[in-house]
Amino acid sequence: MDRICAALELTLDDYLVVRDSLIDMDLIAFDGTRFQVLSLPPAPVVPPPRPLVTQDDFEDHDPATIQLEGGPYADCLSVFLPEDPDKKSAVLELCRREIEREGFDLDESTADEFVFLWWD
Repeated sequence: MDRICAALELTLDDYLVVRDSLIDMDLIAFDGTRFQVLSLPPAPVVPPPRPLVTQDDFEDHDPATIQLEGGPYADCLSVFLPEDPDKKSAVLELCRREIEREGFDLDESTADEFVFLWWD
């Protein structure tokens, strides 16, 4: 279950809500170990948002609170490189500029499939 949550980027609570909703709508069957797709919905099924209760809820999901704290941000980024050599070189050059701006050097020996950028 942990691998499913990680792959779908869902918390365990969200996973259980989605799984149970799909079972209730007869879209999947689950025997405790295996899933079987019974039917696909005509459009994606999105559960209604949960109420914001805790400070963490507000910090993570309330647009006004997020904006007050400086807006949405990411402190890391995985850049998956294209296979085309020209496109790969262009993306690596963009990454190199950002890495050097932060005071580091791009290690191209590890930049075969992706480059991981992070900011403190």
